[in-house]
Amino acid sequence: MEGIATTQREFNSFFTHVKHLRNLQKETLEAIENVGKSGKLSQEQLDDLRFDSEELEDLRRALYVPTCIVIAGQSFHGKLALATRLLGEQILPIVNIPKKSESHSYRPLRLQFSSQENSFAIFDSVSKHCSDVPNKVLSSLSVEDVEFKDEELQGKNSDEVIQGYLNHTLLKDSLQIVLTPSFSKRLSKSFCIKKSSEFLRTVFSSVFPIILYAITKISFTDEEIAELREIKDSQPRASILFIRVPPLPDSFGEDLPESEQNDLLCKLGILPVPSPMSKSSKSRHKRDSSLSDEQSSDDDDNGNCVVARQRKSSVYHSMPESLLYILCEKIGCLTRRVPPQKLHERFANGEPKNYNDYLEDLLGFPKVVNFFNLVLNDLLVKATTLLHEGHTRCMRMFILYAFDMAREIQITPRRINYAKEKENELFETLMDIASKKQDEIKDIILESLSEIRESILEKATNYEFRDVELPENMEELTPRDVRVCTTEIQELVLSDVNEAVGRQLSMRLDIMRESYLGTLQRCLENLENDCNECGESTNIGNALKQMMNAAYQLEVTSSTSSSSLQSFLDKMKLFVTAMPGRAPPVIDAEWKNRVAVEMISSLSESKLARNICTQFRERLKLSHEYFVVCMKQLESQLVCRLEQKEENHLRMKKCDAPKLARMSLESTSLRDMILYGMPTLGREVGRGQYGVVFGCKKWGKYKPCAIKSLVPLDDKHWNDLAMESIPEHERIVTLRGSVIDYTYGQGETPAVLLIMDRLHRDLYCGIKTGLDWIERLQDQDLNVFHRSLTNVGN
Repeated sequence: MEGIATTQREFNSFFTHVKHLRNLQKETLEAIENVGKSGKLSQEQLDDLRFDSEELEDLRRALYVPTCIVIAGQSFHGKLALATRLLGEQILPIVNIPKKSESHSYRPLRLQFSSQENSFAIFDSVSKHCSDVPNKVLSSLSVEDVEFKDEELQGKNSDEVIQGYLNHTLLKDSLQIVLTPSFSKRLSKSFCIKKSSEFLRTVFSSVFPIILYAITKISFTDEEIAELREIKDSQPRASILFIRVPPLPDSFGEDLPESEQNDLLCKLGILPVPSPMSKSSKSRHKRDSSLSDEQSSDDDDNGNCVVARQRKSSVYHSMPESLLYILCEKIGCLTRRVPPQKLHERFANGEPKNYNDYLEDLLGFPKVVNFFNLVLNDLLVKATTLLHEGHTRCMRMFILYAFDMAREIQITPRRINYAKEKENELFETLMDIASKKQDEIKDIILESLSEIRESILEKATNYEFRDVELPENMEELTPRDVRVCTTEIQELVLSDVNEAVGRQLSMRLDIMRESYLGTLQRCLENLENDCNECGESTNIGNALKQMMNAAYQLEVTSSTSSSSLQSFLDKMKLFVTAMPGRAPPVIDAEWKNRVAVEMISSLSESKLARNICTQFRERLKLSHEYFVVCMKQLESQLVCRLEQKEENHLRMKKCDAPKLARMSLESTSLRDMILYGMPTLGREVGRGQYGVVFGCKKWGKYKPCAIKSLVPLDDKHWNDLAMESIPEHERIVTLRGSVIDYTYGQGETPAVLLIMDRLHRDLYCGIKTGLDWIERLQDQDLNVFHRSLTNVGN
């Protein structure tokens, strides 16, 4: 029964790892969602952390889809023999199966666990069971219950399946065993192929299949080839183990005592040996099995399995060449090249597609267990790889987000101080210009007047009055109309002068725009964006614009731009013009031009410069005060934001990152243990800061190794361990993998084993032995830094 116990241990270990990975996935998804609920990250950042739909579907198929051993084959006898060998007991008496079972049709069987006594039920189809009402309930199974009648195959019962509920330890952890239907040779090929394909597609859609194929003859029919191709096409990554099932001898029948029947089935490997055999019984059993192989080495009339006497060029030394040709060349399920037997060797050359193999007889049942080990561990490796990739992505993004948070916490106060200093420096520079550079502003005014004089006169000559409608007879023009016309011409001149002077002044200020506004404006934009992200608004940018646009907002009037004497003379002229008896002037192009010339001539550069400087200073003060108020408001908003950022940064550093780091280390450690196994610790070779370092002759494909054993004390320590996996460097000893020993400390405090290359010398040894720096530089082996004192002893 050793083979049955080994199989059970293999599946128990698999389901234990699956439960662990399910919990790991659940914790990972909860950790990501908790980060989102806490508001530490934006929705876009949270979407980057989450597993996408394709990854979640791959994890679902790897961890949550039931595992099923699908037994197909050339005959019902072969399928039943494989199921009997797996369970270690007969669910249906093999002795009752007709010798020529190919002439009968048999229903498919689905076996699953039940804590009650064994029972069976017949359902309409393989997709209907458990919650549906069965067509028939059976306490035991007989050949008549399994066999299809010809009239049943032609009716609505052609899809019936037998559901078996067995109280068996192998099926305890949701493992299922399915035997595909068998059809009589009397049925048409198209019918057999159709029914077989429909059944396989239905089963494969809801389970993770591990396929065993029973070979009972060396030739394949078209229906059998079609079935294998359906398996290969619908499940290209599924693994198939082809097993040759020996024929039952003619002496095997109901008249044979049950004990002798069981002995014969044990010799053929259909039933396991019930008790350990002695060396003599083992050799006798081996001779009997070899004799049986020799006796069946030739083809018989019934097409039963034969063993080729000699093989010349094949990895399957005992498989007939015709059978090898069909499986290798015609169907493509096997290859003539010897595949690596260890899982990590197969993954070293890229992810393997499948683990198809061939077993000569049921006496080599350990090879079946090894096949289960490869297929199940392959699934676990894929699941752990998916989880670890997600953990690594989260850790990498956490590091970037934490860096951004830390940078913002440090840079925001500096930006605020920089903005204050630069704005104050800009304000003082502009005030200095307004206070001490009146002569320069006077030159600007003269330059502006000379540039725009001709254009102003031309514009005034062609000006159309807005508020006065001139009569055809100028004698009807009133003094009020003359005053209004004069005022409009003066305002036209002053507006152009105001625009020209403001433009020239702003051009002078633009020289400072390059030195002050470039970095300052970008700094304020970043601060504003930070406020906008937390739902606040600020007008700090507008305050700066008001300061720089102060020159455009200057207002030049006749009272502030002309000298006092000139203003008095203009008023006297208007008074004399308005006296009774005086003929009103003719308001034509010449008059407009003359009024514009008089207005331009009346402008006082000194008074205008003083007025501009006064206005400029007042507007600068107002803009500066407004900027200070906005800056205080911005600073108070950012202080609240920074406090929240600081809290989020500490939480991510002390809580979220260590939790994901621990899960990342668990996923990659489980993958390494599946691929390479638990390392064997040798003698102690050194001690590091946190743990003890042991020697190891070999771990997987790496030898010799140094193993650092340590017990994480807290979450921070888990985080530090997860960060050990840095890129390879020629000056740093490479970390080859890690394994978590959950049995350490009676399972209360798991120990982490870090496996790395072991060198016989390093820089520490060179310094300790007294080598000078020239010799240390010349010796390449010494230019390697160890993570710990792994090579102190030798």
